[in-house]
Amino acid sequence: MANQNQQNLVNQQNLVNQQNLVNQQNKQNAANTIKKNKKKINELIKETKVKIEKMNMLGYNTDIEENKAVNLVVGENAISIINNRFKNTDRLCYDDETLKGKRLKVIGGYGLEKADLLFAFCNIGNLDLSELHTSSVHNMSKMFYFSKIESLILGNFDTSNVMDMSEMFSRCKTPVLDLSSFNTSNVKDMSHMFDFSWINDLDISGIDMSNVKDINHMFFRCHIEKINLGDFNIVKATGLRTMFMGSNIGRLITSNKRIVNHILRFKDINVKEIEYNGKVIDVESSRGGSK
Repeated sequence: MANQNQQNLVNQQNLVNQQNLVNQQNKQNAANTIKKNKKKINELIKETKVKIEKMNMLGYNTDIEENKAVNLVVGENAISIINNRFKNTDRLCYDDETLKGKRLKVIGGYGLEKADLLFAFCNIGNLDLSELHTSSVHNMSKMFYFSKIESLILGNFDTSNVMDMSEMFSRCKTPVLDLSSFNTSNVKDMSHMFDFSWINDLDISGIDMSNVKDINHMFFRCHIEKINLGDFNIVKATGLRTMFMGSNIGRLITSNKRIVNHILRFKDINVKEIEYNGKVIDVESSRGGSK
């Protein structure tokens, strides 16, 4: 009986020793995997830095001469380098699963002249365009068409030479969009710019509308919780009748009396309230029986 008990103890100790060996091996394998992944990430970071240096020194990156752009993904972050040889590029991250939900920073683009459809159909957590050079771009039509962006960083975004912003944010879904610093002095076309968009807070209070000629369906069937238009001087523009047609807007802020009268006149414009020169107007009660 004593021998049997002793044998059971030996067997139990052997099992414990075997389990310890397995646990030790698992820890070693995990450490090796972490080390391997860390090395890979460091290599990608180093590669990215080299490409950026070449971009700065040569004006374009010879390694990506055959491509419009290179997307490098590092963990939750990604960087996209636009080759400066290309005058236009589109759908930079279209149907790119590696970029879905990532924090994407775009650099380069010194020679870029057309940015239409550049970020169309993108699904990104954070999009940083503060180092994208757009000073030569004249066309931004559908630039963010059908995109879903949780946070858009525009920084030094240069729109001084842009003439076409039609459908720029059409069907775009993003929480906050601040375009108040946009230089739109040369823009002629803003038709359908925000149609079918879903935006919580839109600020375009500082943009120059003096040379805009087309505002047809600019906010057609949009869903915007709050929008700040500022004075919105549209002296040359045509298309006011369809500008807000079918829109759904919670609060519209403006100092333009013409815009206020227009919204109050037409019942196919669904605006809950207007803030005009600090005074809040309940649209439904103010319309009364007008048509």
